[in-house]
Amino acid sequence: MLGILLVHEGAGASEKSPMSCLRTGLGTAVSRMVLVYDRDPIFSAVVPFVLFVVLPGAAALNALLGGSPMLIVCYGLIVLSIFAHLFLAERSSMETVRALLSAAAAPFSLVIVPYYAVWSLSEHQMHSLPAQAALSGVLISIILYAGSAGLWSLLRAGGGAAWSTGTERFLAPFLFALPFGYVLFWFMLLIVAMTVGETVAGAYRDWPTLLIFVCSIGVVFVAFNMLACARPLTMSVPAKWTRAVVAMALGATALLYGMWL
Repeated sequence: MLGILLVHEGAGASEKSPMSCLRTGLGTAVSRMVLVYDRDPIFSAVVPFVLFVVLPGAAALNALLGGSPMLIVCYGLIVLSIFAHLFLAERSSMETVRALLSAAAAPFSLVIVPYYAVWSLSEHQMHSLPAQAALSGVLISIILYAGSAGLWSLLRAGGGAAWSTGTERFLAPFLFALPFGYVLFWFMLLIVAMTVGETVAGAYRDWPTLLIFVCSIGVVFVAFNMLACARPLTMSVPAKWTRAVVAMALGATALLYGMWL
């Protein structure tokens, strides 16, 4: 499909072609959800709401109902580190301690806690009914997105001036695709269970398959995005057709590999 769209665009080089619309849509989605999510009116509210309202509330409720207190303990330690940071703010001799507290609180609150929640909830998914797993997978994917956005913030802040455009071009689409790959995994298992049987679907319901599938979706989307987002008006004619041939070759290889399996 991508190869055909690229051939069509390369032949006409029109800025209003379907490929141009797809490129604009992908660029806008990746930018709003990952690159500048903290300045977006929707996602800048979604991420902190999930990280600092939904997850602490769910952790407290889970602990009260007799579940694992791990999450609520993590949030308690984060809160204590914030109070300690405020208490030591006026003491110049404690600058190193404040830096250590910040360095510990930021990864825990932005990345470790949401990813741990995804792991814990996915453990329950492995033993749920296919329809239930598919529906709850949509909610879990929101937590996964919040954790990926937090990871992006940490990596971007730590990169500084050394942050390269190539790294950004790979990492942002990869993180963008992870929640969609997670949802797709559970819905595909539901389709397999409905068409072939629960026994066959259950054979693929494990952590290695989930991780390989979700990460593969991320890598495939990165390749798709790189081929799609190069603008044809700034490219030579051979480069246009080479890009289309590469897209078709990748698609044919994937199709043949799937048929061989």
